[in-house]
Formats: sequence, structure tokens, C-alpha cells
Amino acid sequence: MTMTPTYHVKDAYLLVQISGIWTAAAARELIQEILVTAQNVHRTSVFLDIRELLPPMDNYVRYLTGVDIAEIWDSKLKVVALAKSQYLSGFAEKVAVNGGANFAVFSDFYRAEIWLDEVDH
Repeated sequence: MTMTPTYHVKDAYLLVQISGIWTAAAARELIQEILVTAQNVHRTSVFLDIRELLPPMDNYVRYLTGVDIAEIWDSKLKVVALAKSQYLSGFAEKVAVNGGANFAVFSDFYRAEIWLDEVDH
């Protein structure tokens, strides 16, 4: 796997720190692993810290990742990602959300944490 996760179980969510190189295949594998891990530790909220993850080579990887997030996580998990602002495009996020995922990406820790804590109606 070119993406390396480190898991920390917090009171309200599963924290996953991810480093490495973002590829479509590695992302799909990790998305599946995160779902299983969250279920195993009885968490429905996940905080992804992807500030140490290198961006993908092209937008097609972002698109495929968004599709995988929607397909695998669907509405089973509420997931927020914290990314470096220079790497944000919003493309994977839009694809995932349009596919039914409860997913958001921020470059500000405080805003990310607030979004994750919000109650969905």
C-alpha cells in the first residue's frame, strides 16, 4: 500500500493519520480498511488527517476516490478530512457527496472538528 495509516481511537471518533502517495488502488484499499476498523472499534465518525499525504497525479484519481468513498462508506460513516490548503481541489469531496457519502474536507482543524461534531438532521 502506498498510503500508510496510523489509527487512534478517540472518545468521539476514529482518528486516522495518513501519509504516503495517493493512488486510486491504494485509496480504495484504505477506504475499505477504514470502514472495517471503524466498525471494529464501534465508531461511526472518522477524522482523517491527510496533511502528510502527497496529492494524486491527476483528477481521475480524485474522481475514482470520490466514487469509492460513496460506494464503500455511503452513509455508514461520517468522515471529515484535514488537508493542506494547497492540495485542496474539492473534486473527490463533491463526487463522494453527490454519491451519498457524509464526507467533507477542510484545511482548518477547528472547522473540521466542528463539522464532525455537528448533528445531522
